[in-house]
Amino acid sequence: MPPGTTSPVLGPPWLRAWAPALLWSCVIFGLSTIPGNKLPPLPGWWNVDKLVHGAVYAVLGALCWLGGRATSVRGRGHLVQVSAAVTCTALYGITDELHQAFTPFRTPDPFDVIADAVGGLVGALVCVAIVARKTRG
Repeated sequence: MPPGTTSPVLGPPWLRAWAPALLWSCVIFGLSTIPGNKLPPLPGWWNVDKLVHGAVYAVLGALCWLGGRATSVRGRGHLVQVSAAVTCTALYGITDELHQAFTPFRTPDPFDVIADAVGGLVGALVCVAIVARKTRG
């Protein structure tokens, strides 16, 4: 099949590129629907929930970097690719916090959005490091 054509089974190339990020976003949404009183307790040390946010959104940042690199920011350099991934991740983090405002026993927290964006940055930078190492080696 020629590049850029649509496969009846797999869909258009942009959808295949972004499907992992979209699916992970659905996982995050599902986790955000859990009422706060049903969440497992976290260790009591300093803001461990921010580390959880960072880890979950690092995965999203990596997947957004991969989706963007395969489609909209292809060939534009690492700074643009990472910026696009972090922007997607941060925007989704904002919508996630707004969603939590309507979830019982959950409250939106702007510091969670910061943790989400930092996690997205880490995930995208890990991808850049992996690609850079592969192209050097």
